[in-house]
Amino acid sequence: MKIIKISLHTLSKMHSVKKIVLFFVLLSTILLAEPIYSFKIVGINYIDWSSDTESKTSNRDFSSIKFDGGFGYDWMDFYGYIALENPTDSYSNEAPHNQRYAAFGDWDIALKDDYKIHIQNFYANSNNYYVNDFVVGFGYKYYNDGFLDKTIFRCSFY
Repeated sequence: MKIIKISLHTLSKMHSVKKIVLFFVLLSTILLAEPIYSFKIVGINYIDWSSDTESKTSNRDFSSIKFDGGFGYDWMDFYGYIALENPTDSYSNEAPHNQRYAAFGDWDIALKDDYKIHIQNFYANSNNYYVNDFVVGFGYKYYNDGFLDKTIFRCSFY
C-alpha cells in the first residue's frame, strides 16, 4: 500500500497552477476567437476648465495622453483605457499640477438573453491621491430602433 502525502504547500502550488492554466485558456479563447467588433484609439487631449469651474472647485486645466480600446464577442464585451495626465509635469509636483495615472476596465459577461454580469475597475494614482474603485453588478441591455439602455444594479468596493 502506497501512502501519498500532500502538504498545504503542494496544494497551494497546485491551486496556483490551476489559476495559471485557467488564465491562459481564457486568454487563448479571447485571442483565437474572432471578435464581433474591436477598436483602439490613441488620444492627446487638453481639458480646459471654465474660469467659473476653476473658481468653485480644485479642477485645473491639464493635458493627457490616453490609450482606449475594446472588443466584443457574443458572450462578452470589454472596454478599457490607460491615461497619463500632465505628461510634461513632474510626479512630485503639488496637485493639481502633478503627473497622474488613470486606468479603467469595464467587462460585461453575458448570462442569458440580454442579462449580464458587470465588472468594472477604476484606478487613479498621483503623488498625493490614490483611488481603486471596484464594482460588481448585474445588468440588463435594452435596445429598440437605435435606443440603447444599459441598466446596472451594482455594489462598489473602495
